[in-house]
Amino acid sequence: MLVGVLSYIRFDYFTGGFGNFLTAYNAVITLRVLLSWFPQAQGIAILEPVFAVTDPYLNLFRGLIPPLFGLDLSPILAFFLLNVLTNATAAVGCEIPPHMQGQMEKKSVFALKTKQNPVARLLQSRRKNTGDVSMNY
Repeated sequence: MLVGVLSYIRFDYFTGGFGNFLTAYNAVITLRVLLSWFPQAQGIAILEPVFAVTDPYLNLFRGLIPPLFGLDLSPILAFFLLNVLTNATAAVGCEIPPHMQGQMEKKSVFALKTKQNPVARLLQSRRKNTGDVSMNY
């Protein structure tokens, strides 16, 4: 039982960390796209890591969409794929197997202790009286 909870926690950290990485990489690609408007930016030493990190990923899409009137449209596909990956990572991180939902509620450090907390008792009684299932605290 404890192994299942620990593996879920590690998985949650992985999905959260991977989602944060994709968000940061999206920001770096945005910076790279903005820097592409300034051709002399490629010669600046402090910006070379931005080009080194993003160019391999953007090169994957450069062959799929030809430049249109001199504009490189490949970042559109790159942003789309990053968005899909970010959303998929968030969705995978939100899924809790049904057999673990009860365990997670019992073991959660954020669970409200109804015996000690009068606010938690009030919320729980309100949830029972109204039948509102959206107030799962």
